[in-house]
Amino acid sequence: MPPAPLVTPSALRPIVLHVVLAAGLVMGLPVLGWVIGPGTPAWLAASVATAFMVRATAALATRSTVDPSRGCAPTLGWSLVMGIANTAVAFLAASFVSLPPMVMAAIPAAGMAMIIGAPLGLTLGMSFGVLLCIPVDALMRVRQRPSDDAIDSTLLGAGLWLAAIALVCSLIGSADVRPIERLWGFQGSLSFPLQLTVTSLSIALGSLLALAATWRMAARRRWVAAVARGEIAGWQITAYRGARDESADLPDLPDLPDLPDLPDLGASSTQCDHLLYRCEDPGLGAYRHAETRWPVAWVPRAWVSEPITAVRE
Repeated sequence: MPPAPLVTPSALRPIVLHVVLAAGLVMGLPVLGWVIGPGTPAWLAASVATAFMVRATAALATRSTVDPSRGCAPTLGWSLVMGIANTAVAFLAASFVSLPPMVMAAIPAAGMAMIIGAPLGLTLGMSFGVLLCIPVDALMRVRQRPSDDAIDSTLLGAGLWLAAIALVCSLIGSADVRPIERLWGFQGSLSFPLQLTVTSLSIALGSLLALAATWRMAARRRWVAAVARGEIAGWQITAYRGARDESADLPDLPDLPDLPDLPDLGASSTQCDHLLYRCEDPGLGAYRHAETRWPVAWVPRAWVSEPITAVRE
């Protein structure tokens, strides 16, 4: 069998949401350090709350399989709403850590903080939403028509996206941060070691995810090329002119037979005009030699290094 994707289609969304959660924490640390002040327990609690709000934004934007042609509108819409709400959530999280006995009293103050901090919440929500459009849009497209290569491509993009955000935030976090307002009157010493640890782990995890997805994609292409060269017994690839793309420059081949809805190994269905067959030889009988084969998946023409001639049945 061709190498399977790194994860199953059902596990793709949870993994992307975990990547978004890590990115939310990476982005929240420098932003909340500017608002509250780095190194305090309140800063850490507010950053963690912000990370979960960013994840909730992506979860709401991907809660159902919608038409990808709508673009980033759902993501940006939910980002604005959650950006305003995050002002109150981060305030409550910071209050719970800094002033535990006064948490109930901080609830009305959180509503006031949400109103006063609405401009800042909208700005941060829009900024985070623009960044979220990249993994969310890729996820929604692959959910419309999942394929092995599309799943791995989405994981590759999500890993690079996380690593790039962590790298940029590490440069921002290393600068001299002067908060606009000291809501809590003590300064901790967790800022630099914690931010360095979080960003380093995020860069490492994002890069590892991207490398694993790239390796799986390359292994799948190598396997298909080997089948096309006849190096793997029990498998065969056949080309069909106009099967998916009428402009395909292929030799005169037989018409496409009636087939079930086969999966695509490539990310684009229009480029998949080669059929991958599984072949079996039942053996030699007393009077005849029977051979059977059945189609398994569509293969992109770019993965086949040599021209394939269809077998006329």
